[in-house]
Amino acid sequence: MLISSPRPSGRPQTVVNRVTLAKAEPQSKPEQLATEQVPLPPRNGLLLLGTFGTDSAPRALIRLPGGKIDEVSKGDKVGGHQVLAIEAAAVVLNVGGTATRLAMP
Repeated sequence: MLISSPRPSGRPQTVVNRVTLAKAEPQSKPEQLATEQVPLPPRNGLLLLGTFGTDSAPRALIRLPGGKIDEVSKGDKVGGHQVLAIEAAAVVLNVGGTATRLAMP
């Protein structure tokens, strides 16, 4: 019968205590290739943020020069221009009697 628990043995002398700091890894090649710097259009113009909705009722989000974001559909006016059509990645506006395509950056 055991009356007391055995004493633990000490740490072996062959164990080396080393502290190593994790190194920050440089950006990998796929990350570099997937990151594309695209200049934004001038702040005095309209910016198409995206299109969504159904084929029968598409809608778009457009940022105005002042930073306000409007949700528009065909026939609406945005920035003084009428929305003629909404495509998958573009909006067609009537600018001074001319159909002008506003595409996503």
